[in-house]
Amino acid sequence: MSNVNEPRTSRTAKTSRPSRKPRGISHTIGGHTFPTTTAAEEFIQTLLHARPLREIVAEPDHSFLCDLLSRHPDAAEKIGTGVRHFTAEPSKGGKRCFYVTRVDDSKMDFSTGKCLRGNK
Repeated sequence: MSNVNEPRTSRTAKTSRPSRKPRGISHTIGGHTFPTTTAAEEFIQTLLHARPLREIVAEPDHSFLCDLLSRHPDAAEKIGTGVRHFTAEPSKGGKRCFYVTRVDDSKMDFSTGKCLRGNK
């Protein structure tokens, strides 16, 4: 039996996990306020699937994605020399994801989930 005053241990307590924002937290991104992370994720998924693959994302969605990308834990690396435009393209896993094309024409994908959670 364990003492009631002793902290309980579990597998999750022993492993170090990156901190995540609670799913119920609100987000304000690019002028849009979402009451929950789930609501933000649903909006982002709608943007991701709203246009043909490799079509350049126009305003106001471009500004939304700039603000979203600025929240990525590796934003400086992802933005690099500056953002030229965004596209939705097939990911390495076969699903769709957003790619940022920089002003030097280099391109990199980014995780919208990491932008929302703020973890690596």
